[in-house]
Amino acid sequence: MKIMRIIPIVLLMVVGMAQTTLAQKIGHLNSDLLLTEMPAMKSANKQLETYSELKNKEISQKIEGLNKFYAETMQKNQNGELSPVQQQQKEAELQKKQADLQKAQAAAQEAIVKKQSELYQPVIDKVNAAIKAVGEENGYSYIFNTNAGAVIHFKDADDVTALVKRKLGL
Repeated sequence: MKIMRIIPIVLLMVVGMAQTTLAQKIGHLNSDLLLTEMPAMKSANKQLETYSELKNKEISQKIEGLNKFYAETMQKNQNGELSPVQQQQKEAELQKKQADLQKAQAAAQEAIVKKQSELYQPVIDKVNAAIKAVGEENGYSYIFNTNAGAVIHFKDADDVTALVKRKLGL
């Protein structure tokens, strides 16, 4: 008898879940394509390129200094101008300069990554806010990013790229 009472309740729950699933509105877009069209992203890319060139120039100067030091030391050594003690000192100095260069290269790379994040994050936040607004305004349950690689096939989903572009003023 208890089973007879539970069956209608279970059927109502299953039908309700099916209707909820069917009522979901799904959209998709390619955020990378959207970002490349944004003037703010183009400006951020240009700023990052300039910053990267500056950091690379600084590293190049350090490399040139190290190479010059090495060449001078080798020349003095070949000319017999360095005693064995001086050779050891120059070798230790060279190793220190190489280690300093490696640290400077790592620091430059970290600075570039940090700058990239500082420049890109506001643009990405703006796009995400526009996507969320389009989703809420148009009743989408899900909006998938097709360039993320997770969505391989989508059926009965709307391409919301144009709506997001309009929201961003593109």
